[in-house]
Amino acid sequence: VCPWNRKFASDSGIFEFRPVNKELDISEAEMMEQDEFSERFGESPLKRIKLKGLKRNAAFLRNKNIV
Repeated sequence: VCPWNRKFASDSGIFEFRPVNKELDISEAEMMEQDEFSERFGESPLKRIKLKGLKRNAAFLRNKNIV
């Protein structure tokens, strides 16, 4: 959810819309293989960026010294 919109949002109560904790350490993202990505994020919006996009974002964060 967009941080701005989240201020005005309320939980829907619909089971399928519940938040799912999928925390991922940057080093895990950098080392992840396709089968693990598919298993872990196959039902997640992260599947849209694919493993290649996840690794690209992890490299960006690492290069910017954000993590």
